Order: sequence, then C-alpha cells, then structure tokens
Amino acid sequence: MPNTSIETSINASINEETKFWVALSRVPQLGTVSFRRLEAYFGKLENVWKASYNELKAAGLEDRPANEILAARNNSSPDDEMAALE
Repeated sequence: MPNTSIETSINASINEETKFWVALSRVPQLGTVSFRRLEAYFGKLENVWKASYNELKAAGLEDRPANEILAARNNSSPDDEMAALE
C-alpha cells in the first residue's frame, strides 16, 4: 500500500530530525543531559545545529560544548553524517 501524503510528510520530518541527531551526537563534550536540555530549549535539533554561540549559551550550555557545536558545524554537515552511515 503506498504512503499517504501525511505519512510521507511525517517520514520526511523524522529523517530531517535524525540527521541533526546524528550530527549532534558526534559532538565531543555534548553529553546526554546537555543534549536533552538543548532539544527542549530549541524545540528541534535543526535549531540547535543552526544556533549561534550566544543562543547556545542562553540555553545553558557551557563554553566548551558550545564551541564544539560551532566547530562541528564548520567541519561537517548533517547530510554528510547521514551519508557516512549508509
């Protein structure tokens, strides 16, 4: 049975969020507690990935993990991280 447009939309949203989860999970110094705090603060992991240093700090992140996220963003992309898994 083919996917409905709603199922396709849901699957696309899950895949989008997954790639940001994978990319952020590879950030050194970003533990489970901080990861969940950022997810709760920003609502979507894509927003975490795109956040500025000041936004990450406002979410309660310490200097080192905030800088690690910025470095990861400059050195890789969520799409590349997903491609590496395939």
